[in-house]
Amino acid sequence: MAALLCAFGVCFILKGLFMCAGRMVPKNVILRLQDNRRQLKGWCQGTGTVHILWGICAVLIWCADRFNHYALYIMIAVIACAVISMVISFWTTVKFS
Repeated sequence: MAALLCAFGVCFILKGLFMCAGRMVPKNVILRLQDNRRQLKGWCQGTGTVHILWGICAVLIWCADRFNHYALYIMIAVIACAVISMVISFWTTVKFS
């Protein structure tokens, strides 16, 4: 199960990288934001960053399972990543929707 969590995290990080680059954007988002390139770029970067942070959270949880002596520090990092991703998600929604 832990290996599956790590694979999930790596896939989410890759998806976030592709979204930041403007790839893998859903067609309905492109159609809705096609008039404004700046808005589409901001949406892609914000959503991609959130995907990367959640992927990092998944990999860190795998690390906490694997390296028990660092578990407390890793969980603090997971909480920090989760809070930062929620702030970025809220900011992206307010600014680019």
